[in-house]
Amino acid sequence: MSDNEVDGVYGDTLHSRVPFLNPTGGNGEANVRLVQSALRVKGYDASPVDDILGGFGDYNDRTIGAVNALRNDANYTTLAGTTGSGGGVVDREVWKGLCSQDAYVLVQGGDAKLRTIQQRLNDAAYQPQMGLNPTDGIITPQLARGLMKALQILLGIANPDGIWGPKTANAVRAQGPIDAPGQQWTRLLAYALYVNEYTDMDVNDPSWSAVAQRARGFGLSLRLNVTDTGPISTLIVAALFVSYGDQQRGYDDLRWDADPTQPTIGIDTASRLTDLTRTFELPESDLYQMHVGFVGRYLQNAPDPVLDKEMTIDEIYALAELSTSNAYGTVPFGIAPIWQTSANDGGYFIPGRGTSDAQAADTRAEAFGIPKNVTIYFAVDFDAFGSTIEDLIIPYFRELNDEMSAIGGNPIGAYGPRAVCNRLAEEGLATASYVGNLSYGWTGNLGQKMPSNWAIDQFFEFEADFYDADGTFIGTHGVDQLIHNPENGQLWYPEPA
Repeated sequence: MSDNEVDGVYGDTLHSRVPFLNPTGGNGEANVRLVQSALRVKGYDASPVDDILGGFGDYNDRTIGAVNALRNDANYTTLAGTTGSGGGVVDREVWKGLCSQDAYVLVQGGDAKLRTIQQRLNDAAYQPQMGLNPTDGIITPQLARGLMKALQILLGIANPDGIWGPKTANAVRAQGPIDAPGQQWTRLLAYALYVNEYTDMDVNDPSWSAVAQRARGFGLSLRLNVTDTGPISTLIVAALFVSYGDQQRGYDDLRWDADPTQPTIGIDTASRLTDLTRTFELPESDLYQMHVGFVGRYLQNAPDPVLDKEMTIDEIYALAELSTSNAYGTVPFGIAPIWQTSANDGGYFIPGRGTSDAQAADTRAEAFGIPKNVTIYFAVDFDAFGSTIEDLIIPYFRELNDEMSAIGGNPIGAYGPRAVCNRLAEEGLATASYVGNLSYGWTGNLGQKMPSNWAIDQFFEFEADFYDADGTFIGTHGVDQLIHNPENGQLWYPEPA
């Protein structure tokens, strides 16, 4: 949408055109009235409309005091576009804040430590690139992007934008492992750890030893191949700031010792694999070289739009003939069953759907011979957040649980963004999470911790080469790369025919 005076959107074009208001005068009465009104809406003591002394429209000491109160609350003392002081000035960043619903005081339900982090992100150390962020103590996508922008600033990336892309990923790898850095690095990693639910972190003046200890624990919780001592791996740094982490990680970057009898690396795909399983055994195949040892596959087709993606008995038998290996020996090939006929918007989750899906999934599982201890993952395949989770997703999963319990069905897992998986885990409605970390830009992933019950981490999408039974290349299929955590959920290891 383009910027103009009537669309109600405060974007880059308007941001570059607004006039600065400052104590030296020449501000224009209409501009001052807008600022005063916006300040009062946010609770600051600027001159009101009915100021009997004529203060409304005058950039007076009372209004200047209100501007400085907002700046002090936000810890934003600079002038937009410079590193100079912005005392008493309504610059472009303050204008942006006044024209938004952003708050600069701790709001109800806010976290004082999170507010400290937000204030530090507004500090002069990150200006002028950072701009002004809200300081309300709430985890939001703005906070996640602010942390990422701070990382980009420390990495020396030109024009930091708070968006993770190849330039940022490569800069993190080029930075190399971090060991006993200066205060800015130590604080920034402490902030990222706190947002990832390491709530015992000191965000005011963290020590490097405390940051390093918790960062290593974070890496181990994600099955990253990290050490108990020494520098902080770039794998950990990437995982702290973006939901999908370092998308180049593979066999050598992962721990295989959590349970060596179960596979660690997998893929999911909507493509039927019946005649393609040779791919997983062929030395020249990328999927073989990746040590792929399990697949995520669907129990049912999608009727609208029509998508022929469900498993077949022949496919299951073909997969059952496979195995993979790790440093500890041979491992059977697994399947993660997925239930998704649609579930790609809120309209799917109507009353009664959880009951019917539980019945249908149980029928399909029995037809395939899936053991009752195997987790079936029910999909929430869109950016569900906030009231959508509370009003639609949670009631659906309550129905799933009630019906599966009544009919003696399989354990229920959840596929979706972190926000969905976390809430379902909190409510005890999903025993395991198949986390859609791939969609890092989803609101339900930005600034959200990895669910404690994560079983499968979906983190990279690519086109994989596939081969037929004779080893002949037959084309590519889209797949998502997965990591399995054997501490949660149970894969299915089908018996050969």
